[in-house]
Amino acid sequence: MLPQFKRIHYIVAGVAFIAAFGTYLLTMQPTIPFWDCGEFIASAAKLQVSHPPGAPFWMLVGHVGAWFVPVADLAARYNVLSALCGALSSMLLYLVAVKVIRIWRGEPGNMGDAIIHFGGALIGALSFTWSDSVWFNSNEFIVFSPGLLFIALMIWLAMTWHERADLPGNERYLMLIAFMIGLSMGVHQMSMLAFFPVWAIVFYRHWKKITTSNFLAMLALGVLVFAYIFKVVLSGLVSWAGSGMGIVSLLVIVGIVIGIYYTSRDQADGNARRSILNLLLWGGAMVLLGFTVYTYAMVRGAQNPPINEGAPTTFSKLAEYIGRNQYGTVSISDEFFHRRMPEESGAYKPETWNNYTSDADFFWQYQTRDMFLRYLAWNFIGRNGDYQGANIDIQKTWMLPFLLGLIGIYWHFKRDPRRGMVFLLAFLVMGLFTAWYQNQQDPQPRERDYFYVGAFWVYAMWVGIGAVGIMEWIKEKYTSWNSRKMTFSLAGAFGLLVLLGPINQCIGLTGLLSGESFQKSSKWAEYSRKHNWIPFEYAYNILQSCEPNAILFTYGDNDTFPLWCIQDLYGIRRDVRIVQLQLATMMWNVKQLKLDNAWGHNAIKLSTFTDDLLKLPDDDVIKKLDWTPAPVNMPISAQAARWITGDSTATATIFNWTPKFVLPSDQVVLDIIKNNIETRPICYSATVPESSRAGLNKYLIYEGLTARVTPFEQPADQNGLGGSIQPERFAEAVFRVPAHPHSEPDRGMLLHTYADPESNRSALDQEYSISYRYEFIRLANWDVSHGNMSEARRALDSMEVRIPLSQIPLDYSFASFIADLADKCGDWPLMQHYAAEGKERLKEQMQIPDSKESTSGFEANYELANLEMRSGQYAEARKGFESLIAQTKPEQQSYLRLKALECGARMLESQKHYDSAYREFSEILSVYGPSTAAGPELQDVRTHLAFDSVQRGR
Repeated sequence: MLPQFKRIHYIVAGVAFIAAFGTYLLTMQPTIPFWDCGEFIASAAKLQVSHPPGAPFWMLVGHVGAWFVPVADLAARYNVLSALCGALSSMLLYLVAVKVIRIWRGEPGNMGDAIIHFGGALIGALSFTWSDSVWFNSNEFIVFSPGLLFIALMIWLAMTWHERADLPGNERYLMLIAFMIGLSMGVHQMSMLAFFPVWAIVFYRHWKKITTSNFLAMLALGVLVFAYIFKVVLSGLVSWAGSGMGIVSLLVIVGIVIGIYYTSRDQADGNARRSILNLLLWGGAMVLLGFTVYTYAMVRGAQNPPINEGAPTTFSKLAEYIGRNQYGTVSISDEFFHRRMPEESGAYKPETWNNYTSDADFFWQYQTRDMFLRYLAWNFIGRNGDYQGANIDIQKTWMLPFLLGLIGIYWHFKRDPRRGMVFLLAFLVMGLFTAWYQNQQDPQPRERDYFYVGAFWVYAMWVGIGAVGIMEWIKEKYTSWNSRKMTFSLAGAFGLLVLLGPINQCIGLTGLLSGESFQKSSKWAEYSRKHNWIPFEYAYNILQSCEPNAILFTYGDNDTFPLWCIQDLYGIRRDVRIVQLQLATMMWNVKQLKLDNAWGHNAIKLSTFTDDLLKLPDDDVIKKLDWTPAPVNMPISAQAARWITGDSTATATIFNWTPKFVLPSDQVVLDIIKNNIETRPICYSATVPESSRAGLNKYLIYEGLTARVTPFEQPADQNGLGGSIQPERFAEAVFRVPAHPHSEPDRGMLLHTYADPESNRSALDQEYSISYRYEFIRLANWDVSHGNMSEARRALDSMEVRIPLSQIPLDYSFASFIADLADKCGDWPLMQHYAAEGKERLKEQMQIPDSKESTSGFEANYELANLEMRSGQYAEARKGFESLIAQTKPEQQSYLRLKALECGARMLESQKHYDSAYREFSEILSVYGPSTAAGPELQDVRTHLAFDSVQRGR
């Protein structure tokens, strides 16, 4: 390449990197993200053992790399490393695209060639930078961003080898790739799939003439080599060593060494087969060498850090860890002969059978269309929201980047069918074939597009090649133009293609032109996490809802991993011992609960799960447990009862509770309560489903975002708010606003992000706002039921300040519920605010064909009239109630007449005609007071009557 073009090449590569790195830095999570990231950050920070199959190399890289990131927040330093990996992957896409284009175009000879060559590759890189999956993964410390980097790096090395395959020493590139395949297993197993395009690149480079026989031989040998990587190195060697067959593992290693020695001799004789075998054996050794990074898991597992998932301290446990055995196994016959897993398989999901007519229907609609083609369209067409199950939104880009990719596939095969076949293989193996192999059942707990990011990387390269094809067509079509005119025309075409391709992807340009808002149309608005501290706040607020030295039961990823992270990384509330109920079904986790750990978590006393019992295999432990749901009677002293409940009048009692056994973790819960209830606070995170609380629901008292186990049966839940509260502790948790996070117990809620107009929040973040709103509503409801109306209003007003309706909208049913509660406590400005929101949302739903609201008739219209009344539209509401009277049975008409009269009284009250309003409300009570059916509604009437009585006297 001429020096002037080489300089341009390096500058454009830098542009590709800076555009990506700048994008991800500006939009990344400023602290802990949700899902697995909190666990990975904590594991990297303290060199711990994350969930199977682990990511030991990424933990080591994160641990060291974070030292050099000049960012104040501790978790954000790790997020920067993912942003760096994503940016390097985009830059490598540019470099690979340049090499691919060079195969048929040769080196650029003039500025027009340089625009085609480097400009097309840059368009591909930017298209990838601003695609959904890599953008999301590059904003948080997760394994998919470095896993993608391994894929990109291995393909770049393979293309570099392709250019230098005739030079002495070219094999070192292949050996480095083999080492990286082994090393990449210590990040994510998806990276191994880069083997297939690398293998195909080597084949097409060395075999000038492709025949059916040598093509089939290439495929067969490639499958055998991958089987060695996947079945021998990844699982076999460790599994054999742990099952008494260590001699087999040793023989494999010795065999590789002897084979290398034998085939290395006398290479000067030119024996091609011996040289190839030597190369394969060296490659096998390098894969194995890279894989030795997994010794990290055994070394650290033996030291029992606070996060030590699977406790892989022996070869047998390491084999189970790498094989993900704790998530269950499916038989080979079920895996390969059933698309929909049968009930006896262990992977059965009813929806998979109920929503699809056959295996073939499920295979196409879900496993092919929804689980891959939909994700491909997200990345290069657009998605209609960031919620679970989101579909495609053609309006955002008019499909222009996707169409560029289709043109690129055509142009690639037209210009260079061999490399076209290589990258088609890469796209299929890392995309569709992976989706089919995984055999995922419906539904999944979250979207799974991150698995196929390697395929999207390839498609983005085709977007760039599509741009090359268009510019090459221009050059071939208008051969009569002089060099200057052609250069300017190609530059203009390049600018237009950048605008309609990657920039269109980033900001939804065509969506904006169609009238959509930037917030709805752009990926930038969708994936930016600016000012988003919600996961940190959520974890902090759960932990600070616990009393000192508490035992806290959690259930899922998002009420566990962020909590682990702020305990381990920030040192916050390390006195709280977290019992993750799904992990507590495994005995390695129960053993860890019985031990103190490095952060000061005190051991949990257990008597059923003895040390001797826990030496047995898990299945044997489960068989020895008593699964009879017999009543448990535990004497509780008066002193303990007062300490548990916070009620100074509590007396000694017998805790009479019949456990509900579903999983082994329920047995752990029973053992914990029997041995610890009088000495340690025991509570559930509010996020734990009621069905997973071992039958303890009626004994729980909420103290914030946790519900504490008490020995007293609580009043039945009458309104879906989940039960009783401990008023003093709960009020302190809700009302107190700490100035900054505290590491020690400090009851109160950090809650700034929802009220921050500058923060960007995902659909998942919006969902968690419901948990917080329930906190304020529980307290307001308790105050209303105890006649503390001013405190109820304070709770609801605090909710609106900290989670404003203008920032976090609600569906009509929840808005109506809050408006009703505000009405009861006399918070009428807030009532009107939420009722108006609910009314608008209900009207929207009623316009959607076939929705429940559009077809329910009476129910929807009654709710609409009720919301109109509470929002101050009294005439419309009265008209609505009166129109419903004719549609109802006689026994219901009286109630609707009451509501119509109430509208008139409220209208007078709003006009400050308090005497008239007082008379109207009094009349309603005199007529309908004896009716027990109207009791709840009459309470609102009495509240207004009392208000008007006061106003009359002023």
